[in-house]
Amino acid sequence: MNLITSRALVDDLVVANRILAELGVLDAFGHVSVRSDADPRRYVLTRLLAPEMVTRDDLIEYDLDSRPVHDDDRKPCLERFIHGEIYKARPDVLAVVHSHAPSVIPFAASSVRLRPIYHMGAFLGRGAPVFDIRKRFGATDLLVRNPDHGRVERSTKLIPFGPRFHSTRHVPNHRRDEETKRDGEHEDHPTPRVSLDQHQVDDADGHDLSE
Repeated sequence: MNLITSRALVDDLVVANRILAELGVLDAFGHVSVRSDADPRRYVLTRLLAPEMVTRDDLIEYDLDSRPVHDDDRKPCLERFIHGEIYKARPDVLAVVHSHAPSVIPFAASSVRLRPIYHMGAFLGRGAPVFDIRKRFGATDLLVRNPDHGRVERSTKLIPFGPRFHSTRHVPNHRRDEETKRDGEHEDHPTPRVSLDQHQVDDADGHDLSE
């Protein structure tokens, strides 16, 4: 293994593979990568291997065009272009996970829109874009196999994350106020609340919850 990425970050990536596999976030075909802390124009991803089997020696360093930086005859991850194109477009992104979450797939394969149901999902307030590879590339095996696939998927799916929330001093909640006073919390130090100030978030009946 000839990586310039720090040993600590490489070890974290190995652990991330194992944990995400153990928790069922990644199946045998999912993958997680990190941007190199030695050169932001590189990222580290496993060779073609199930995540629960990944060790330090299975990792490969790629440039942002998803080409192995070093001569390597091992078979690379087929859909590495997802990672490379995201890192190329978003310098602020330091890690990428590609999964096949059973709870999300139905929203990509049907006309039902993925919608947030509480404040931590507010970044989905305007909906989650769906990449349909048929519309740009015709009949394929559905894999993101080259930079063109990755670039179009990235431009379709990336939600422009920015400052979404601000922490407000206090949003009145009289029931909670009475409860916390009984528990001894000083009223001069209320718990900050999250204010949804930039996105409309609807409930199941279409009512705006961001007001």
